[in-house]
Amino acid sequence: MTGQNAPAFALLSIDGKTVHLDSLLARNEYVLLDVWASWCTPCRAGNRKLAPHYAAFKNKGIEIVSVSVDEKDELWRKAVAADQIPWPQLIAPEGMKSSIVAAYKVKSLPATFLIGKTGKIIRQHIDISDLEKL
Repeated sequence: MTGQNAPAFALLSIDGKTVHLDSLLARNEYVLLDVWASWCTPCRAGNRKLAPHYAAFKNKGIEIVSVSVDEKDELWRKAVAADQIPWPQLIAPEGMKSSIVAAYKVKSLPATFLIGKTGKIIRQHIDISDLEKL
């Protein structure tokens, strides 16, 4: 997917608002899209590791947005609260069978995509050290 246009999405947030990729890109230099699930141990560990750095990344124009593929809403909400994830949280209807999973060709979790202001996917499988280099 690197070098391709990021597929557009509009998904419900944890507070019931619809969030569009376009609106995130309009307000930030980069968007880090993180596809995860409450049952994914590496996903949860990555979120907890990233959480303390969120404010610094946000101040530098990098927004993080997570899309959960949980099929049980309560498990998703519980994980977000337990891990104290401060960035926007969205949910993909139909879990791993949802259109965003297909559009981004997600085969395993976690799946991360760094999207630039122009809407192109700059990099996949990005970690904290990569974000710090930005």
